[in-house]
Amino acid sequence: MWARVKILGRMVAVAAVVSWVLTRWPSSEDRAHAPLKVSVPVGASAAAWDQAIERTVLLAEARHRGWVDADPVIGRRLVANLRFLGRTGAEAALLDEAKGLGMDLTDVVVTSRLLDRMERWLTTPPAAPDDAALQATLDAHAAAFRAPDRVHLQSVFLSNHRDDALESDAARLKASLVAGGTEPGDALLDLKPEEDTTPARLSARYGDAVGDAVRDAPIGAWVGPVRSPFGLHLMRVTTRTPGALPPLSTVRPAVEAAWARDHAPAWRAERVALLRARWPVVVEGAP
Repeated sequence: MWARVKILGRMVAVAAVVSWVLTRWPSSEDRAHAPLKVSVPVGASAAAWDQAIERTVLLAEARHRGWVDADPVIGRRLVANLRFLGRTGAEAALLDEAKGLGMDLTDVVVTSRLLDRMERWLTTPPAAPDDAALQATLDAHAAAFRAPDRVHLQSVFLSNHRDDALESDAARLKASLVAGGTEPGDALLDLKPEEDTTPARLSARYGDAVGDAVRDAPIGAWVGPVRSPFGLHLMRVTTRTPGALPPLSTVRPAVEAAWARDHAPAWRAERVALLRARWPVVVEGAP
């Protein structure tokens, strides 16, 4: 327990130094903020410098926006830290003391929550997309939104229960089917002699080998035997209907999500650049 007390005591001391700079922020957005001190290990890479600067700027902005006070989880965490160190008093007073010491900038749980909220803010759409933008997104992601090809399929199945006769029975049965004969085969789960389905659905039910064979099968030809965990399949695709791109109105929420994902990196980069211009930094090499 005393080891934990000492660790928290060191956190308070470090936080107090950091807070000395950060608590002197101007309250107006029109005035430049006081420089933030960022410590970077000597010999660190340019990427490490950039990450350290960005993290400090994002935490400063989150604090400036009042998110420490707005998050009850953060408030309870900071108050609990001080009570663990023996502080007493009302929660509001303890929260103010914790912020004054800069504990909101050093506690791992608190900074994680603040940075997570900043990330969501950085990638929030600046405005709702219009239909033209969404249609362009739908067209750009046509492969993801297009309905799958559908097939009308005839199937004859031979079970593994045929044991050593399975392979020879399949060869004999296929020859009969190609010649125009009809054979019932064996029963299997929900496999029907004829059905309208998709290769993806067949893959999910019987394995990729079956789905891939149906996807590539020429119209009207018996293919197989194709092995599944249950046995051997002989199949013939009689018709194939290409999947169509759905109208925007039926997939709008999903397209809006895709549009936001496409543009989020640009929104984030622009907003981070603005914040870094608003928050000047002084980089110090750590020993």
